[in-house]
Amino acid sequence: METIERITQEIMADPDTGLPVWKNGRPVEVEGAAAVRLWAMTALRTMRYHHAIYSGQFGSELSTLMGQGWSSDIKTAEAPRMVREALLVNPYVSEVSDIVVDFADDELQISATLKTIYGEVRV
Repeated sequence: METIERITQEIMADPDTGLPVWKNGRPVEVEGAAAVRLWAMTALRTMRYHHAIYSGQFGSELSTLMGQGWSSDIKTAEAPRMVREALLVNPYVSEVSDIVVDFADDELQISATLKTIYGEVRV
């Protein structure tokens, strides 16, 4: 018997506000690689253990690096681990690579490449 993978779907969110995108009175849905990318971006922006609506597996602990007395070297070393922990819980993501971390002023910027069942996705 052939196994059929369920296609992942998400509601599209505006990248600046995080709010759902609507068209003709309905939320816009994305699927496949675009949905995994959206899920990953949401997971990285969501503080783990902070929102009762999410399980303890969803979100990241990246916010713990901000506003602390950690050295830049420690923050730069810890951020990639936290990114991997946040994203590898998704069964559609098999690998996280090419992680770039930049602490500029009071802002943390991260980019990474995800290997998914749909191909590579850059976040």
